[in-house]
Amino acid sequence: MRIKYFQTAWNDLTKSEGWLRKMMLLALITMIPIFGAIVVMGYLYGWARDIAWGVRNPLPARIFANEDGKLYRRGFFIFVIGIVAGVLPYIVFTFAEGSMGVGWAGLLASSVNSGYFPHGSFSSFGGPVVSAGSLTTGMLLYLLGMVLTLGICFFRWAASMRVSIYDNLSSGFQVGKLWSMLRADGSGILRIFGMVILANIVAGFVLFLIFMLLMLVFVAMFAGTFISMVDGGSAAGNVGAVISALLVGGLFFTIWAYAAVVCSMIVETLTARALGYWVGQFDVPHWGGQNDPAPFENPAREVRPQQPQPVDSVQQVWGAPQATVPVASDAPVAGQPQNEEASAPAAVEGEAAVAAVPEADPGADVSAATDAGADADSAADTPKSSQ
Repeated sequence: MRIKYFQTAWNDLTKSEGWLRKMMLLALITMIPIFGAIVVMGYLYGWARDIAWGVRNPLPARIFANEDGKLYRRGFFIFVIGIVAGVLPYIVFTFAEGSMGVGWAGLLASSVNSGYFPHGSFSSFGGPVVSAGSLTTGMLLYLLGMVLTLGICFFRWAASMRVSIYDNLSSGFQVGKLWSMLRADGSGILRIFGMVILANIVAGFVLFLIFMLLMLVFVAMFAGTFISMVDGGSAAGNVGAVISALLVGGLFFTIWAYAAVVCSMIVETLTARALGYWVGQFDVPHWGGQNDPAPFENPAREVRPQQPQPVDSVQQVWGAPQATVPVASDAPVAGQPQNEEASAPAAVEGEAAVAAVPEADPGADVSAATDAGADADSAADTPKSSQ
């Protein structure tokens, strides 16, 4: 039975006590440059790591509790992965803007080609006026950038989960391992991507309703004032009305922007939780070190990743203590069998069994046959003597 990532992640989130208050607090924290992103990523992917290990618990009660001692370390690793993952698409989009003559790259290219920088190196973008060839090149580069963004997004998700499990940065840059995870269950990661699109559509609709509500309140508050201004009210009254409208409008815009951040935080939380379920199907407790083959990478075992069970069938209860599983990069994961060499394949065991049978002694067979012949001759002579 395939898990419904959106429904399962949503149930896990909404069953957590005070989940909306935590989302609002995380939205405030994420507004802090760099530090806020580190804390939020460390908190959310710590929760995702728990479900990957099979530990089903609600959102941690306190954001800064740092119960496993790895909140900031984990968040920093994921933050670095996000920056590195965005470098290549950013370069492609920059060249696309330069080709199309838009953005700062386009402004720079136009300045170079117009003669402001006669020794510039961007002359291949064309003349001061964007040519049809440059425009086509820019559009193709934009398409390439979108494809790269999509593909790198999948790798970034897998890398974020690996660094959360192994607690080191290098595990997130093992492209071969990341590709093995995506190849093992590509349909699952695509369904999570579809879940993200659906969640953003829902969030956009909610934000539209909030915006319309605030607009109605704003119009109701200042409609009479604006009408009196048109009819020729006093100058002092008009200035006061404009200042009041600007202040209230700024307040309403701040409320709407904060609601947008809260919605984006909910989507990010659902994404992290869904990724935890996705990785959990790969039998995480039996992973070895970061360089060892995972169970789904060993073709000799013919192990298919097991689909995670729905929330209602999980035996663990909410409020279970959070598991802290230390995993070293070169040490086997907790729960992995340590003596795999002892279990030989069936063919080897059969050969060992055959080899264990003792071989017969040829000399013993000859002596036994001689004794049997002597006994037969004595038996034949006995009746003659009796006669």
